[in-house]
Amino acid sequence: MAQEVHIDKQLANGSVSGEVRVYLGETDHGESIWGETFQLEAVMAGTGDAVATREHQDGFRHWSKDRPASATSGHLGDMDLAGAVGNLGHLKESFKY
Repeated sequence: MAQEVHIDKQLANGSVSGEVRVYLGETDHGESIWGETFQLEAVMAGTGDAVATREHQDGFRHWSKDRPASATSGHLGDMDLAGAVGNLGHLKESFKY
């Protein structure tokens, strides 16, 4: 299954489509234990003001922009996501030695 995420530059709307696997932890030997896989389809709309953050420190650069959002439609497995809340965002990070 193809995983797709689309977010417009103004963070006014976005969509996500793909599969989500539940991580249950690790065995005593450090191997991952995975649970059920669910299909995810959601469309979101920005609901508030976008906030930009910039940080520069010791060669590390961080830039992000986030906007509160609400799912206008969608599902995760059998669960209806309409009205669920979250964030739409863009992130850029780099490090120069």
